Amino acid sequence: MDFKILLVVEDLGIAHYLESVMRQFGHVEIYTDSPDALEAFEQALADAEPYDLVAVDLFMPKLDGAACVQKMRKIEHRRKVPEIYAARILMISIVHDGLDGLEAEVDGCNGYLFRPFAPADLVSQIRNVVVLD
Repeated sequence: MDFKILLVVEDLGIAHYLESVMRQFGHVEIYTDSPDALEAFEQALADAEPYDLVAVDLFMPKLDGAACVQKMRKIEHRRKVPEIYAARILMISIVHDGLDGLEAEVDGCNGYLFRPFAPADLVSQIRNVVVLD
């Protein structure tokens, strides 16, 4: 596996922890700012080197994860990316109010992971999101 992975998490400590687990799936690029991540996402599409997997924290300062995901999907739509080639998106959240509420709030995600979680949970969720099993 050699995926191109975009990780959007404000806290660098959490980002490095996630990267250490995600590294087994490919190259991980970390962004701690949603607008910068969106710019990288769009540039990757423009360069014909799109991200295979995007992991986004729901709670981000300038632009929350839900809005970031919606903008990513709009970028893909504007660039006419076929759904089969669209980035697989994993939302990471500390919200524990129930998956249904989060799914309703964050349309466009392929999977959801609630913190805290074990490394095996992250690996399992990535496998489900990118359909590796």
